[in-house]
This record gives sequence, C-alpha cells and structure tokens, in this order.
Amino acid sequence: MLWWKRKDPENEAEKLRMQAFQVEKQDPSGAAQLLMRAAKKYPDAYVTQNLLFDDIIQLCRRIGEWDNAIWACQQAQTYKGDYKEAYVIEENACRLEKQGKHKQALELQLAYERKRGSANYLIFHHFAGQFADSGDNDKAWHLYNEAVIDAAKSERSPHIIRQAMANLLLKEGKPYQAVETLIQGIMEAEKWATKGAPQSLVANLKRALKQCGLEDAVLVDKIVVTCKMKGAKRAIDLFNGYITKK
Repeated sequence: MLWWKRKDPENEAEKLRMQAFQVEKQDPSGAAQLLMRAAKKYPDAYVTQNLLFDDIIQLCRRIGEWDNAIWACQQAQTYKGDYKEAYVIEENACRLEKQGKHKQALELQLAYERKRGSANYLIFHHFAGQFADSGDNDKAWHLYNEAVIDAAKSERSPHIIRQAMANLLLKEGKPYQAVETLIQGIMEAEKWATKGAPQSLVANLKRALKQCGLEDAVLVDKIVVTCKMKGAKRAIDLFNGYITKK
C-alpha cells in the first residue's frame, strides 16, 4: 500500500470506538466485539492504550463477559505500566466475579478505584449501594459516611447520598433516623444544589414520616421551610415535637 493511502491507526481505532458507542445500547455484546477488534488491531494507538482498555473493562463487566474483561486488564498491565498494580487488582476482581464471588469482587473493585486515585464521593456512593444490596450494611454505612465527607470537601451537595442512607435506614426499620437524615439532606440541598431540595427528597421525607405514624401533609412543608430558613437542627426539633405529641 502506498504511504499516502495508509490508514492512520489513531483514526481507525477511534472510528471503531465510535461505532461501538453507537450500537452499545441495542447490542452491548456487539459493541464489546468492536472495542476488542480495535484494541487488537491497533494496540499501539494512543486511543487504545488510554481509552479502549478501560472501555472494554467497563462494558464487559456490565454485561458479564468476564474473559474479555480479564484480557483487557492484562493488556492494560502491559501498556499502562504506571497503573499496573491497579489493573492486577481489577483482573482479580473479574476472576472472582466469574466464579460468582460478588462480595469479594466488590472489595477488590473498590481497592482498584482507590489505587488508581479515582475514588471520590460518587464512587463511594455507588459502592455503598452495592454493598447494601449484597447485605453488608456495615460496609455500606462506612462508605456512605466517606461519601458525605468527600462531597463536602469537593463543595458538592451530599443530599443524594443522604437519600440513599435514609432508604437503608427505612429497610433497617429505623424511620426516625431516616427522617433526621432526610432533613439533613434537605438542608444540604438548599445550601449547595442550584434548584434546592428535589421533589424525590421531599417525597421520601413524606414516606419516612408516614412510617413514624405522622401523615400530616402540612408537617412536610413546615419541615422543609424550617430547614431552609432556620437550619436542620430546628427542623429536627420540630419533628421531635410532633413525635412527643403523638
């Protein structure tokens, strides 16, 4: 082939990557094959070494194609030497998932995120939910608290995390603590979020109050307004006053 007709590996790898993204929703397995094809055909391309291996790992993890995810981890260990230890951890996590050992795999996945330096409040929130679903509430609480602290450091509202915490408290049969957690989340949303407390948070507050035996629709509005005007502590005092009268 003449040099001026030679295909550029970077462009070709990126084309296949874009094709994969276009078909991913309808055919995730087919998308994975396109990503694998690009990575194998153009292993030295910047796109492959910096994007494709991670794309393959994430997609194949999601659809349960563990052998392909393991392959991508192994390639990343070779081509992304600075993160070799992280990808060794991720490879082992994929092997555990393949064996059906989900909870042990979660521990390694979290260790992988920490090793890469990519762990933040969103990651902690995600893994907290995963551990809660697997029945490890103690680990979930540890990560939810870590997520709240990291969100505050990043000047991001942790109200979504509070909402997840409240849901877990309700599952544990602790509606009073759930109400207090949601009130804290409403205050944080009013402080940090552009549009204030979202309706889903208020709806969860109403549900938690109902489980406390309080179905007063006006009380929900009173708590939200008090939280906004006077802070979470005064709103919690208002809630406790209703509980005392009950």
